[in-house]
Amino acid sequence: MKGWQIHWQRAIAIVLCLVLLWSVGDKAAAKSSDSLAEVAPPVAIEDMKDWFDRYEPQLKILSPKANQTLQSRNVAVNLSVQGLPIFQDERTGLGPHVEVMLDDLPSRSVYDLSKPIEFSDLKPGTHLLRAFLVYPWGESIKTPLAYAQTTFHLYTADEDTQAANLPLLTYNQPTGTYGAEPVLLDFYLSNLPLDRQFNNENVWQVRCTINGQSFTVDRWQAYYLTGLQPGDNWVRLELLDGNGQRIPSPYNPITRLVTYQPNGKDVLSRLLRGELAAKNLQSSLSPELPSNLPAEPTPEPVPFVEEPTSALKAPVAQESAPTSTTEETPLTVESVEPAPLAPEPTPEPAVKTAEETPSAPKAMPKATPKATETPPFGTCATKALLAASKSLQESRKPSAFCAHQAASPLQPLPFCR
Repeated sequence: MKGWQIHWQRAIAIVLCLVLLWSVGDKAAAKSSDSLAEVAPPVAIEDMKDWFDRYEPQLKILSPKANQTLQSRNVAVNLSVQGLPIFQDERTGLGPHVEVMLDDLPSRSVYDLSKPIEFSDLKPGTHLLRAFLVYPWGESIKTPLAYAQTTFHLYTADEDTQAANLPLLTYNQPTGTYGAEPVLLDFYLSNLPLDRQFNNENVWQVRCTINGQSFTVDRWQAYYLTGLQPGDNWVRLELLDGNGQRIPSPYNPITRLVTYQPNGKDVLSRLLRGELAAKNLQSSLSPELPSNLPAEPTPEPVPFVEEPTSALKAPVAQESAPTSTTEETPLTVESVEPAPLAPEPTPEPAVKTAEETPSAPKAMPKATPKATETPPFGTCATKALLAASKSLQESRKPSAFCAHQAASPLQPLPFCR
């Protein structure tokens, strides 16, 4: 009986642990799904959108014609746009363009309308072709004339051809690969009142689901989101009526796969991160505007800055060299002075008397014969030459130099005493 109770208690403990782990996993998943958030669009995008207010674009589908029946599985689509230049800037890769969508297939970005857009291997029956104009950064231009749609048939028409007349939600963004946040959430609405209300009642709303987390919006505008997970993300858009019920349509809902790779280096990623301003992307707004896209920094200027500093240090070292040589010459003179001048006490009182009585005229003739009677004339000449080199090499004779110093007792040299 004791062993049975122990086994029973262990089984209950295992069940409780499993329940606890399951609840913790649900909480973690809930926390990860709550990471989505709406943020304000980048400032540069708002500035560029104001620049496009000068245009009133009009988009038309030239072929195929409405309700035209074609005898081929390959279709060539021709479009025309008036009031807005359609092009792709070579440097940035951005520019106003047209998104073309056939049925529920992923849309195509078209930057050149001089060539037809080819669709091949289509199924027989009725097809819906939609096209809308787009800003350079991927957001749709939400005006009635910036959108066009038509239906055509391959070989034969379907029994139900009313899908094009129903309220439609056309998926735009996000799609493809994003290299930065915030990520653009954008769609186009047709066959619906633009003010979303009729007789003071909501007419439509859009439910967005990203990686299992859903939220509902009721304003027709672009949304910028953060919180996508690195790698693949799935996005689903559903058009609902005022009561939250899905509006029946063969193109509702629609799901797309988006890849998010952080730290993208492309121009759009730099724009979304706020690294570029509207003035840097002028060439993406119109082909007539110059390109001011800043170049990526390179380490080349660093060695050029260091070279002139090293070149300036070299002459400073050369200038200090001659000063050191001039300082060394008096050191050799001092080593020579003490030997002959130490035993000569006689000139000192003469200098002192001259200093004490500068105005006495009798001291001058006494100093002159003593200077001539001094036998070591060569020593005085050597000292005079060294003194001359120290005073910028004055050209004077040694005897006259010493005699001049004796005749001027107010400014005696130390080695001519």
